[in-house]
Amino acid sequence: MDGYVIKPINHQQLEEALAGNIPVGDDNGASSNAGQEHAATSVAWDMAQTLESLGGDETLFQEVMEIFLRDVPGHMAGLREAITQGNARSVEELSHTLKGEVGYLGIATLSQEIRDLEQRGHKSELQGAEGLFVMFEAELSEVLTSIRRVVGMQPDTHGLSAPPGARQ
Repeated sequence: MDGYVIKPINHQQLEEALAGNIPVGDDNGASSNAGQEHAATSVAWDMAQTLESLGGDETLFQEVMEIFLRDVPGHMAGLREAITQGNARSVEELSHTLKGEVGYLGIATLSQEIRDLEQRGHKSELQGAEGLFVMFEAELSEVLTSIRRVVGMQPDTHGLSAPPGARQ
């Protein structure tokens, strides 16, 4: 996407800027963006739904997106570390946090995948947790990229799983 949206954010302009860049699945899971190929991990983020859930407050939307972009990479880094170390309690806690953050954006499928990981942490059954993590990490990376484009932030040069406190 080479477009941009100026502040204050106009709901209609934002939707138009995103329209060709965020896949929206049909009932069969196929992308409705004709002519564009997306990875099998594509998820749909409905920016309008997120804005609506914030009462249409564009300033609040901007703030929430900036907080999301600031916090999620650190949570993902911590989750990756917790899985690697076999720390079920941390897996549960960090997954719970991520589930809430993603749920706030209205991405139900991604939120459910993270919930599955949260449940594994709760049950101390981390076998297969790394596979779940890798699956939703790619999807969440797409969402973060889309949000960065919307709010005009530069991509995180440290990657999705930047350590906590790393600056973008």
